[in-house]
Amino acid sequence: DLEDFSADVVGRLQKSTAQVLNIFRDMKKHIQRLQEISSNESGVVLRRLYEYALQISELEEQAGEILVSLAWQDIMVEKRWGEIQEQLFSIKDQVVENTGEEVLQYIEGALQRDIPGLSLLPQELGHALIYKALVDAELIYQVYTNNKLPEVVNDGVYSLLQFVRTLELYAAHSIHLTDEQLDRLRTRKALVKEGSFQALFDQVRTSVEYHHPLAVSLLEGVFPRKLQQFVNSPYLKNTPVNLNQAAWMIFNSCIDNDDNLPE
Repeated sequence: DLEDFSADVVGRLQKSTAQVLNIFRDMKKHIQRLQEISSNESGVVLRRLYEYALQISELEEQAGEILVSLAWQDIMVEKRWGEIQEQLFSIKDQVVENTGEEVLQYIEGALQRDIPGLSLLPQELGHALIYKALVDAELIYQVYTNNKLPEVVNDGVYSLLQFVRTLELYAAHSIHLTDEQLDRLRTRKALVKEGSFQALFDQVRTSVEYHHPLAVSLLEGVFPRKLQQFVNSPYLKNTPVNLNQAAWMIFNSCIDNDDNLPE
């Protein structure tokens, strides 16, 4: 199974990178120890030790970045996402249990100052869930960045994924295809294969490049392959179950409104 193979390959890469990262950390400790016991040595020796320490620090940082990238690749494998979601709920529950009411009130106040109109969301179940998820995500982010519960939140990736969960809730609440739109989407398989929507995707790419230039690289290789996978899925529903589906549903709406697209 290709999915299992992908998961196993990423898992092995993560394990190897973690081992390399630990080696760099050990080397860094040894060099720091040498620097401490060599304080009376010549300037040449001290300068060399400083250069080695700097090189090891850079390699340690690069290994850490690779490990984070592999973690993101790992969650892209669908089979792992369910496990990740369970971990997110577990982390959220543990953080909330260890947080006082005054801290939650502070987080809510900060969010309402930073996001105008947040406190004016309609008081109904859908928006209440989104609001609660956003507060939880910000709380976990603050806990992680301030190293308050390292035994619970020990990886920045999980902190960021809490915001992804909030976006998924928002997308599921805000995006809805009618049965007619869903049927029309399924009939577009041949048109996607022919590349009929390339010009529209190029327009999207240009807009992203203008408004969010750092995100342009994320669009490499996604069209038309990912759109083909989307329209060929037999499990599509009227609302998206993840952000990938949400993005293509919005793109599908752009196809329907090609003559009246917002900038």
